[in-house]
Amino acid sequence: MASMSAERMTIDVPATSRAGVLCVRMSGDVDLSDNWDLSLATPRIRETGAHTVFLDVGPVTFFGSTIVNFLVHLLAAGPGSRVVLCRPSPMARRVVGALSLPSQITLRSDLPPEWIDPLPSPRKEVQPLPT
Repeated sequence: MASMSAERMTIDVPATSRAGVLCVRMSGDVDLSDNWDLSLATPRIRETGAHTVFLDVGPVTFFGSTIVNFLVHLLAAGPGSRVVLCRPSPMARRVVGALSLPSQITLRSDLPPEWIDPLPSPRKEVQPLPT
């Protein structure tokens, strides 16, 4: 019998935004056990002052209600902002399409021209807590 191993969730949050744009990369299986880590990421994202958050979810291997909850809280913490989910998998598209999400959450199939490559400057990264 084959065993399935879950890939741990990571979210890479740059320390600063550029011209109000922040590019965040998320990877791994994002599930209920990641709520705490995502709740820590929200203020880190908001303290950059970004009005637009590009969230690269291409490397996410499991996309469910935990990410949706994170997105709603992220918007609530930054009124007037928007979140663009970049490179969503078919699973992510199904989840988002099945819900009535705020219009400030949009999808795009690629990384936008505004995508900011990781900077060599200090970064804030949220890693899952050890189990």
